[in-house]
Amino acid sequence: MGKLRGKTSTSGDNGMLSYTDSTGARVQVKYSQAYSTELGILVNSRVSFDLVTIGTESMAVSVAPVNKGTIGDIKIDPNTGIGTGYILETESGVKYPFVQNYAAQSKFEINQIVTYNLVSVKEVLTAVCLSLVTA
Repeated sequence: MGKLRGKTSTSGDNGMLSYTDSTGARVQVKYSQAYSTELGILVNSRVSFDLVTIGTESMAVSVAPVNKGTIGDIKIDPNTGIGTGYILETESGVKYPFVQNYAAQSKFEINQIVTYNLVSVKEVLTAVCLSLVTA
C-alpha cells in the first residue's frame, strides 16, 4: 500500500487525523510522529502517512506534512537575488516566513502556489526549497 493522505484534527506527537478510505468512508485514526511540531504538523495540516496495525487498531506512522501554500509576500534583494517573505499554508492558514536563493531567476511572485520544506531557524519554522506547483 502506498502513502495515504489525510488531515490532522489534533496536534502533538500523538494526535488524531482523518482520511477517506478506498470505499469512500471517512476514517479517523490515531497517529504517532516524533518531533511533529518541528515538522510543522499542526491542527488542520494536510499530511501523508503509512498505516500499521497495532493489536486490532490502525495507527498512522511516518506522518509528514504536505507543505503547500501561496506566496503572500515576497521581497527580492537586488544584489543577492535572495527572496524573503511569507507563505500562507493552504489547509491550516498558518503563515511561514521563507528564504529562497535565486528567487528572481526562479520567477517567484505573489499568489503563486508552491511546495516547500520547513526548517527551524532560531526556533522559527521557516519555509525553504520552494518549488512552483504547475497545473
